[in-house]
Amino acid sequence: MRLRKTNLKTGILIVFFHPEERSRNRSLLVLVEGAKDIEPLGRIELACELWKKDHPASKCEMFTVPDAGRLCAQEPHLDPSRILSLEAAEFSDLRPEELNRLLSPALDRLSLDEVRIFPAVGGAVGAVAEGIHFIDRERDMESATSLLAEGKNLLVVAPRRSGKTSFLKKIGERLSDTFFPIFLDAERYSTEEDLAAMFWRLASGECVRVSLEKARQTGWKTLVQESLEKITREKNKSILLFMDELVYFLRNLLARFSAEEQKRRKASEFIRGLSEALRAENLTVRLIVAGSLELLQYLEEIGLNRDEIDGIFRDITIFHLPPLAEETLSLELRRLLLGTGIVPEEDDLRWICDNLDLSVPYPALRFLDGLSAQLRAWGRIDTAKLEAALSQFLDTTDAFNDFDEHISRKSAEIPNLNDAVSKALNALALGAWGSEVPEADILSRLHNLPGARSEDLFRWLIETFPLCRFDGRVRFASRLWRRWWRRREGID
Repeated sequence: MRLRKTNLKTGILIVFFHPEERSRNRSLLVLVEGAKDIEPLGRIELACELWKKDHPASKCEMFTVPDAGRLCAQEPHLDPSRILSLEAAEFSDLRPEELNRLLSPALDRLSLDEVRIFPAVGGAVGAVAEGIHFIDRERDMESATSLLAEGKNLLVVAPRRSGKTSFLKKIGERLSDTFFPIFLDAERYSTEEDLAAMFWRLASGECVRVSLEKARQTGWKTLVQESLEKITREKNKSILLFMDELVYFLRNLLARFSAEEQKRRKASEFIRGLSEALRAENLTVRLIVAGSLELLQYLEEIGLNRDEIDGIFRDITIFHLPPLAEETLSLELRRLLLGTGIVPEEDDLRWICDNLDLSVPYPALRFLDGLSAQLRAWGRIDTAKLEAALSQFLDTTDAFNDFDEHISRKSAEIPNLNDAVSKALNALALGAWGSEVPEADILSRLHNLPGARSEDLFRWLIETFPLCRFDGRVRFASRLWRRWWRRREGID
């Protein structure tokens, strides 16, 4: 693995000229080093020609470049400050369909004069992924938006730190012509009045104190309905309501009740009241509830079966946001490498796909960001050095600290929890990547801990760690997190 060479001489230049002013342009320069690059360069030229046929209105021109140092002599209007240089070698092992999938979005962005055409690891670390930095989940996006178009309400379930919030934001962007999106992080609130006050703040712009007072005077359910009606009138659109981590809100709401019957009754009352507000006669609201813990399962655990749940939540459609598919992972990692200027050699990309993933994006992006800095110092890294660099990263990074903190806090409440969690997760970690374990096996390792039910601890595991749960079985959602856990436990 090495950094991109920008001092090569020959290649092709793809230029997008502004339709009214030729001096305004953006370019992609693809350079070759030797005969081995001729074949991939030919495939790149063909992909660009196919793109041009699909975009006949675009002012896209291609030039053969005999000397990259004399580009302006070939095209006097060329803006040298707006040229992105790549190597044909970066595309050498791609099949034509993969090359098209990789290049077409980049050419789209060039034609729109966007600043970046590939995501860079440094620009995507630690924030909600938007625009160029959003990981491609086109298939999942199409499935979710199709269900919403059919009038369904969705319960989106995904492992912690899996990019769920970014996915929801992208849905809101895609449907913004039809719906006005409202995003609420329900985990922040502990009473119905708190939640209703936030609805009113979004609708009216009034401060927290005034909104809370209005919620107490009007009643929380009435205020939610009034808020949504006001937004509908002003925006002249139906509403797409995202409620993230609603289970945490319910936990906060029910914390003041000790008796199970009180909790069940209060939860039922809230679900019924919210459903009535969202289904008011003069409102059209699509609801997306999201979280690392499945809402319907939580309600069942406190005594509310699905057939006992009123209104909108009874018919909600469960949508599991899966880990990134292997094929998509490879292409998305390539986009990141292209945007960062890192060129994989020989088996580098296979190593990256075998050891990294974007199911929990933050640690992988941190590692690649650090790797680009090491390449600037070393020039080239082989797979042995990659392995050593990853081991050092896993041993020293703070990217996983919050997982250890979750265990420490829970262990302070429940004696011997640390050992039980280790046994439960090791049941998964000892198997090969992708292996699954029955829920019963995990539950058995959490049994007989003082002051806690194994079912409650199992739920805490699922909501806290990047685990997938399907059809009564559990597996890791992230290669990198699994590898970190194995090193933590002395398995790796």
